Amino acid sequence: VSMDNTALFQRIRDTRDSLQAILDGMEDGILMINSDKIITIANPPITMLGLNPDDLIEQSIFDLLENPSGDLLRRLGFTNQQAMMQVLDHLNNSNSWRNQLTFEYALSAPDGTRTYIKRLLIPVRNDDDQSASGILMVFYNKTEEHQLAQARDSLSQMIVHDLRSPLT
Repeated sequence: VSMDNTALFQRIRDTRDSLQAILDGMEDGILMINSDKIITIANPPITMLGLNPDDLIEQSIFDLLENPSGDLLRRLGFTNQQAMMQVLDHLNNSNSWRNQLTFEYALSAPDGTRTYIKRLLIPVRNDDDQSASGILMVFYNKTEEHQLAQARDSLSQMIVHDLRSPLT
């Protein structure tokens, strides 16, 4: 029995380490909040939001929200605490939320640059009873796409302007 337990624990450790390597290698930021409102996962790309993953893991979301210097709500793409609380309340009522929720927003840096973010909220369910066990937040950096769209629009406007101007 002890040999089986040792082998089982080793497999669990190996699987955990493999999953952590995958999360760390992703370009997208990942944040997982469990049903107790504790952040259980925050991968390194979450720094695109100006957040340090080591400061988030194993912290209560309520404790982090009370920190006046953190502006966590804005960085996670919520306009106010009520909006965040609505998402967290879905954990208590697992039947009210079945689909992914998407939201796009921009973060401004002190130097004036803007980072465009697409946030995806995904309910995480228990296999046995389909109750909500957490919320997975995925953050995509859409800055480059936004800049390309702006460049395309500028080029289109310039071409239209030039075509309307008389030739001299």
